[in-house]
Amino acid sequence: MGTFVNVLGDVNIPEEKKEAFIADALRLIDQSGLFLLSSQTAFDNRFWLMRKPFFINDCLEVTYSYFEDDFWEEAGLYNKGAHVFSGKIGGRQYNVAVQALYLLMESYSDSFCFSFNDSTNIPYDLEKWISCVLDREFTLHWRHDLWKVYEIVDDEYRNEFNKYQSFMLTFSPGKVRAQSYYSIYACLNGIKKLAASDSDKKKEYMEDSIYFKLIMNTCSDMMRFRESCGLDEEEQISLLIEFLNDKQHTDIQKYLPDYKEDMTFIGGYLIFRRVYVRIISEVYGKDFYELWEHVKNKTTSEDEITKIDYYVTIAVTTKDNKTPEYTTEAIFKVSSDDRLYWWRRDGDVTISDEMNAWFSKLNERFGELRSDLYDDDEILEWQKRFCGFLKQCLDKHVYFFEEAFYDFIGHFHKKEYRAWLMLLEEQLEELSDDKTRMRRLIALISNKELREQVFR
Repeated sequence: MGTFVNVLGDVNIPEEKKEAFIADALRLIDQSGLFLLSSQTAFDNRFWLMRKPFFINDCLEVTYSYFEDDFWEEAGLYNKGAHVFSGKIGGRQYNVAVQALYLLMESYSDSFCFSFNDSTNIPYDLEKWISCVLDREFTLHWRHDLWKVYEIVDDEYRNEFNKYQSFMLTFSPGKVRAQSYYSIYACLNGIKKLAASDSDKKKEYMEDSIYFKLIMNTCSDMMRFRESCGLDEEEQISLLIEFLNDKQHTDIQKYLPDYKEDMTFIGGYLIFRRVYVRIISEVYGKDFYELWEHVKNKTTSEDEITKIDYYVTIAVTTKDNKTPEYTTEAIFKVSSDDRLYWWRRDGDVTISDEMNAWFSKLNERFGELRSDLYDDDEILEWQKRFCGFLKQCLDKHVYFFEEAFYDFIGHFHKKEYRAWLMLLEEQLEELSDDKTRMRRLIALISNKELREQVFR
């Protein structure tokens, strides 16, 4: 049980692209708040640290989402193979972050590959967030044309695809009613079954889309044609395929002098050929792939009529042109104050007035604590005290950044670090019921650039 990411196809990132892929992946890992949670013991105190992930023996692992404040099964990267891996990823921020890595892998692959999971949809704006983070245009070329992807999957990965038939609809925005979406929906749910049903979903789609109505009407007319036509079924099928292949030179009246024109034949020129042949296969109970072998011009432009009316369009967004819906805060459902660890002078993290007011009080108290301290080389007791503080943090399920841990351990000869520790101890007690604010304080003190701004 649980949510896993599945990949259809073969990932093949060319050697000359692997270095760029890894660099981009590391950028996404950083900005999406992924860490490796590691257990440490020092001075008889056990505590956990949030470690920035790095490669060990060709493998980089993450287990913890800072924005979700929870840990999951390992996910990460293989360096030489330039490949993403993951176990259970849940359904919240860890899920979104890991899926972003899979989308990145898709974009770099020269061969068809397609990632999806069996429990949650990929956020539609996730690819645009990736574009913002990487500060360049980001394109998911395999997802540009839903129908084309469906054809590839249905032909080349038929057995795998049958296990996960619903995946094709998981990335289609709910409000988009594209020809490709309706074609796939009809094929996955059974065109003949839909045509005979009276479901609310069918009624909704019939009202929304003339194209979907064409599919349903073609199927209904063909079912009536099968029962009323004077030819045997094999002759009917041959005539349908012949007309589809060569409308100009197929004389229906020669075979059916009493035929009254309906959607039975011309439907093949108004909907995707693949869908039309699917209708024939369902109405007559024949194997789709055997019928498809007899269809000519499978990939001509007329196959698409007016083309797909929805393509994924990626707006080029930069750090000077970020729209609110594509920010890290929006995608990961966090406050900008929850991103203090990522604050930079020229960055995109803004600090609320409420936080700035609290920072002023913290700075005042920091000054009072520092005034009673002095620099010396007696650091062992301070190191022990610090590890005891981290043990108390673990008891409250609050974790320290590993990078900041080593910064503190090596600088307790300075009174500023002693004062920061005392401030952390005081706040841990005062904020016993406010885990969010305690995490923000740790992020503030762990961010050297920000703490230089706050503590003067």
